[in-house]
Amino acid sequence: MNVSFRLPPNLPELLAESAGLHVRDLVLYTNSTCNLRCRHCYIGNELLSRAVEFDAHSVVRTVSAFERLDRLTLLGGEVFLHSEVSKLFREINVSTIREARVTTNLTVWPEEAISDALRHGFVFCVSIDGATAASHDRLRGSGSFKSTVKNLERLVSLDAVIEVTHTVCRLNIGEFPLLLRLCREVGIRSLNLHLVTPQGNAAGSDLTLTPSEWRRFVNDTFVCTEQGNGSIAVRYPLRYATAAEYDRLCAAGYHHHAESSFHSRGDRVVIYSTGEIFISSEAFGSDCAIGFIKGDRVVLNTADTNELRRTRSRARFDVSDLNPALAGDKLYPVALSVSFKLTARC
Repeated sequence: MNVSFRLPPNLPELLAESAGLHVRDLVLYTNSTCNLRCRHCYIGNELLSRAVEFDAHSVVRTVSAFERLDRLTLLGGEVFLHSEVSKLFREINVSTIREARVTTNLTVWPEEAISDALRHGFVFCVSIDGATAASHDRLRGSGSFKSTVKNLERLVSLDAVIEVTHTVCRLNIGEFPLLLRLCREVGIRSLNLHLVTPQGNAAGSDLTLTPSEWRRFVNDTFVCTEQGNGSIAVRYPLRYATAAEYDRLCAAGYHHHAESSFHSRGDRVVIYSTGEIFISSEAFGSDCAIGFIKGDRVVLNTADTNELRRTRSRARFDVSDLNPALAGDKLYPVALSVSFKLTARC
């Protein structure tokens, strides 16, 4: 049985009053329920098994309370397993949202909710973590590749706006050319890469890459394609930088999310299904939440660990100050925001 919580109806005002945030980028974990137990999931099996969710009526009401949003992202768990998922996509008012997104493993197909998400123009961000059934299922579970690809092809046939999301780890890092081929065959033109993080189920696992290994992959894969005109737009995180690279990035406008969203001129907040409020995903699992939802209130985290206190208005900021597990190495000592991404054409 799901345990339901409410979002405060006046959340925009509460965030402005308690933390000085004017949110234009809202990332909402609507529920923790998931039908998969992926080896690399940063949320972790313990939370996925707790079956907590935000009441759909309160989600619709709260999202509508934002005067406008540049970006709304709904995810879980698996958002299409929310007990009132049809209500979410039927009633969220997207007229004041520039880009509405839903992240899903797409192994399930609730007809009504999918139809409403399509009708309202949601971007479907579909997780594929292997170019073949063997590699994908090794991470996500037996049969998951077949289900996801079948439903992905259905979405393509319905002219959905789709972005495939792919978490790079030690098990699939050599498959990138095959992944591009799969995307072309299915008809995908947008690919969003993540680097596996040592959080949740991946903590202490053999899936993670060293900063130098990741940058070697990035340099070998994308540097020569930056000026290309290939058919697939690939967004990828730099994640780690030399001191000189970091200086150049800052001069070009790089910043931490606490200074403003990468997808908006306003602020970003991430609301976990447990009620914790963060600015960035690198703070997940830490004591750096900026606050907590308690009934119809937002209780500010007054400790020095508060992510806003630790990051805002600092000339230089290394992500490992929030999460030491994300620290760089000797060659690439500076850890960047996991959400800062470059784009290549492949």
